[in-house]
Amino acid sequence: MSQILLIEKDEKVCEVYSMNLQMYLGAEVLIKNNPDEALALIKLLPSINIIICRAKIDEVDVIEKILDYLEEKSSETPVFCLGEYETTSPKVTVFKDVLDYKQIIKKGASILGVTAESMVKKKINEYVPLPINILRSMDSTKFTVYIRIKKDKNEFEYVKRFHANDAIDYAAVDKYIDGGLRNIYVPAAERLKFVNEYTNTVATKLQDKNLAENIRMTVLSDTQSYIQQQLVQGSALEPEMVDLTNTSINAMSTSIDKEPELAQVLTDLMTAKGSYMYKHCHLLTYFSFHILNKLSWRKVDYDKKISFISFFHDLSLPNEDRLVKIHSKKELNAATNLTPEEKELITNHAQLSANLARKFPQMPTGADSIILQHHGSFSGSGFVTEFVNELSPMTICFIIAEEYAHYMIEGALNKKIDKKAIKEQLAAKYPKMLYQKIINIL
Repeated sequence: MSQILLIEKDEKVCEVYSMNLQMYLGAEVLIKNNPDEALALIKLLPSINIIICRAKIDEVDVIEKILDYLEEKSSETPVFCLGEYETTSPKVTVFKDVLDYKQIIKKGASILGVTAESMVKKKINEYVPLPINILRSMDSTKFTVYIRIKKDKNEFEYVKRFHANDAIDYAAVDKYIDGGLRNIYVPAAERLKFVNEYTNTVATKLQDKNLAENIRMTVLSDTQSYIQQQLVQGSALEPEMVDLTNTSINAMSTSIDKEPELAQVLTDLMTAKGSYMYKHCHLLTYFSFHILNKLSWRKVDYDKKISFISFFHDLSLPNEDRLVKIHSKKELNAATNLTPEEKELITNHAQLSANLARKFPQMPTGADSIILQHHGSFSGSGFVTEFVNELSPMTICFIIAEEYAHYMIEGALNKKIDKKAIKEQLAAKYPKMLYQKIINIL
């Protein structure tokens, strides 16, 4: 069996590569968190076929250490670098997108001599992860669902937790979520069938006119979490995934029109079991619709565009409150609970989310530009401190609506909303006339 060494400390990146490299290349994936541990392993296993790493981890020059050692030993082992890196070394292939695992599989297959035909013939017994919260939308499932238990540092055991055709134990699901469990697992061979079952269940629930709005919000939130995970992992945009995304975006828009009173919207959002990411997305769409109404800009095409933008604008971020809540350079610099990789991801999330949106079939025209610029930067990188008039009017509307939604949710969570104080904060941050005009509408 071929061996691939992955030098990486981000658990999500490790999970994506470990699963896909094993599944498609039939390779054993060895994971080390730093270059020193990696070099110790290379000395023990000099026949490693491919090394995958970043240029740096925590300011340590990972790739330089690896290349120096390979040069010293006259080794021709190929190295795949994740992220930006300039080199003339023929050993190194650079993949600028850290999660571009499809291209890495393609390159790895050519090195290891794995053909498309041999990939199909491989017997795959792997399990694939799905967000555990999607079970809250299902009454039962035709498939056995597993949880993963860590046996040692790099070995896991998959244990049956929900048996086929049993009713979903919602209390157990909530207990797992509260305990920090993020994923369930299904056999790779059954993934598509399971997803189809889930998609059909969600579509039926969202079409139920009698469904309580806070339950609808929970279903939409859990669905967004699933879509986010699949897109970030680079999963193929199958028709079922496209339909599920469109159904969710349309259902969110319909929910907002059905429930126009802000007080009730906030009450339902606070009692829903959904994520902060979804609550922010829902309220952002609500305020965007309000602004467009007041400006007499609202029409069907704009509704679809703004709902799509709201749904996608933070989708490149892991669905964790501490990441999604950061809205400024000051907040990012002050955050002490973030790794350098997480800070880099937050810095570039607008650009990454725009890239995800561009992959989506029939993306509303111009939606990617607004997602790219929703923190004021034309490049989608970083948080600007001075917002300019050169941004499109729709982008400016979105920027104001997003910040207002952020403060309103924080106020609702703390059971203290001061609209006057929020608007004063916005007026101080956005002094230009067009921004002020939109703030005054709220």
